[in-house]
Amino acid sequence: MRRILFVVPLTEPGTPIAAVLNRVRAQMTAAEFRCMVVAIDDGGGETTREQLREAGSRMPLHTITHRFPRGWGESLRDGLEWVADHGNPEDVAIVMDADDSHAPECVPALLAAVDRGADVAVASRFCRGAGGTGRSWSGRALSWLGALSLRPFLGLADLKDPTGGFYAVRVPTLRSTLEAYRGRFLELSTWDRACSAEALVKLARSGARCVEVPLTQRGDQPPAARRSQRNVAGYVRLIARTWLATAASPPVPSPPVARWEWRALAALLLIALALRVYRIDRIPAVVIHDECDNLFNVYQILQGKGPGFFGVDWKPQPAASIYVLSWFMWVSNSVTALRLPTVMVSVAALVPFFLLLRTVVAVPVALLTTGLLAADTWYLHFSRTGWDNIDACLFLLAAVLCLRRAVRNGQWRWFAATGIWCALGLYGPFGGRAILPITLLIGLMSLRRAAMPRGRLLAGLLLSTAVAIALLVPQLRTALSDWDGFQKRTRFVYVLGGENETKPALTKLAIVLEASGRKAYQLFAPGFPIGRERTDRYLRTETGAFSRPTAVLLGIGMLAGLLCLAQTWHWWVVLVASFVLTEGLTIGNLNGARGIVFVPILYLFIGLAIEAGWTVCRRLSRALPALVVVAALALGASTSHQYFEWAQSQLLLNALEPSIPVDEFPAWQTFVREWIATRPEFFNVGMWKTRQAQQRAAQAGSPPQ
Repeated sequence: MRRILFVVPLTEPGTPIAAVLNRVRAQMTAAEFRCMVVAIDDGGGETTREQLREAGSRMPLHTITHRFPRGWGESLRDGLEWVADHGNPEDVAIVMDADDSHAPECVPALLAAVDRGADVAVASRFCRGAGGTGRSWSGRALSWLGALSLRPFLGLADLKDPTGGFYAVRVPTLRSTLEAYRGRFLELSTWDRACSAEALVKLARSGARCVEVPLTQRGDQPPAARRSQRNVAGYVRLIARTWLATAASPPVPSPPVARWEWRALAALLLIALALRVYRIDRIPAVVIHDECDNLFNVYQILQGKGPGFFGVDWKPQPAASIYVLSWFMWVSNSVTALRLPTVMVSVAALVPFFLLLRTVVAVPVALLTTGLLAADTWYLHFSRTGWDNIDACLFLLAAVLCLRRAVRNGQWRWFAATGIWCALGLYGPFGGRAILPITLLIGLMSLRRAAMPRGRLLAGLLLSTAVAIALLVPQLRTALSDWDGFQKRTRFVYVLGGENETKPALTKLAIVLEASGRKAYQLFAPGFPIGRERTDRYLRTETGAFSRPTAVLLGIGMLAGLLCLAQTWHWWVVLVASFVLTEGLTIGNLNGARGIVFVPILYLFIGLAIEAGWTVCRRLSRALPALVVVAALALGASTSHQYFEWAQSQLLLNALEPSIPVDEFPAWQTFVREWIATRPEFFNVGMWKTRQAQQRAAQAGSPPQ
């Protein structure tokens, strides 16, 4: 037989609980309902305990006593968890106040709504048929305005009164929601009555069907808890968590990628590819010195005189990426072939980016954000030149994605795949060296959160590390044979090197924090100094790393990320670790070449900001999300247009010096190949420009300047 389980928190001394329980018993007896009261004594005092003992002799009553006061929210949580543990599938829980402001006469209407198929029935002060006694018109107006303002932000379109705190819920619905959220069901338990609305939000987000019934509320009682000033702050916090973030969504695994998602992603990848190959042999109109130096090693390899596959190139860094480029240049000697490897890698990196983001935001939002990343000026610039720095983006995203799947399902193959991507990062550019420590840090921080046994997780992390090291062993032999040479570039940019090497530990920490803070500010600044590293080769330093709308979205997304750390903590780990390792520990200003590795991570947070707008628009009207789509498309078109405008400007061409105009590229190729065939020395772009100046001077009959 069904039981009606009343959950009644008692947090104020002198609460008239006896009168409330007498009315409940009388109403349930008249309606022939079998009921039980779960009272949570949270500092009610001796008088309250005496009333509970007396009521327990006349009706079924279970008392949960807190040794020390914990507040209304924790009392509600304890009561609901007791009901979920001890209730039967046919039972219904009723949450109500202990101050005699909620009329038990409304309970039959709540139960009737549940019998008609509702999972949650809310007694509403504002639906048709509702009323109240003893309350001023101004008090009713303020309550109505408060509830009305909360509705679009909390996603409770079917409820006009989400703040009343008087509702019925099926026990199976309550139990499934508690299991879905685990320890996050009432995260605002210390914020007074806001957690009651939070419970309704999370019940609705878990798929519960919510309806309202009219409530007649007595307002002549002075419920201190109900009128607490902390309610306002609690509701503001609830709005922030629900609107700006997805923290109110249950942390359940995302569904498998649907076929239409793969098709939409494939179409997006084709657009991204077209954006990259468009006039790639002419924009930029020069072949930069890094590209030429890479090609010098390529031509050495093609003539059998270059470094081995596990050797080091001119930078020096592992020569594996040079060998990949040599395969393309073996097919064609064009500028397009020179830049095609980075095009393909940058497009491929969009796939793990989308798969990571869709686990937190709606699929349309994930697709829109992936498109914005593809069109970002910073990301697009490194996608259309011969720099291999962007390889680290693919390796990092893929490693994090594989590790997250390994932690979720415990399969060894995903741990092994994580090790493979980490090894590729170690074979890649400077930023790739951060991937292995980042993934290990995420894995260790998952020990407290993962559902799999800790021993299995630690074994998986050891497997990932072993795979990475095993694949790196051939390269380690070369690196260790000339470790000073291998670390030459790292030491050059290391902020704690040189005169800082002998400074005290606290001073070194201050130097790293200053560099990290300054460069973090430059991410949002409208412009920043070029510096001796000529960072204007990599970024639009005159306008900032990102466009103004993108910077605003990034700021909102980071705020949202702080509000839903349970879902985004691994993003923060990746971002902070990669930023400190590539920017905080290096000299100069924000460096686009080293920092390109964390650009996709920043766009994960931008996805959270877009999700906030998408969610609010959906709650206001089903047609409004189209505005988000239009705005995202307009922003993507704007940023890509800004890139092509910048890439063809004289400002960038000057910053890319020394370089070779694309019209001179065939002549440079011919000369360099002849040079390699006859000489072992390195030939750089500066030497070529000197040679060209000498030839022009000889033709003009005057000495070169």
